[in-house]
Amino acid sequence: MADLIHPHLLKTPETMNRSKISRILVWSVTGLGLLGVSLAARQPHWVETRYSTGVYPFIGRFLRSITGIFPFSVGDLLYAFLTILLIIIAFRFVRQIWRKELTKHRTLKQVGRLVLICCWVYIAFYGIWGLNY
Repeated sequence: MADLIHPHLLKTPETMNRSKISRILVWSVTGLGLLGVSLAARQPHWVETRYSTGVYPFIGRFLRSITGIFPFSVGDLLYAFLTILLIIIAFRFVRQIWRKELTKHRTLKQVGRLVLICCWVYIAFYGIWGLNY
């Protein structure tokens, strides 16, 4: 029976340690991203001189080269898709809690993932568009 399980799927101390290090790294980078966005938002002079006239024109040109081929707002479509996806995820999560399919550990893990995704959406929004406002 043990031969049927691929060795890479077994949780060994080495893979568990690697997983913990990866989680710490992801949350650390997320924290630094949030800190960077927060600090940049408090420095309008830096945003104007470095971001708006330096970095953003490249980001804007790149995004226009990708989305400019569509005769509709790709951003609005993306917002609608993300909203529907968030509603579906929330519904499934509440249903799993209602049916008692989740342990406390899995619940916390899923909430953590949701928080992480929200943080990265926030960082991406501010990094791509939000600092200009």
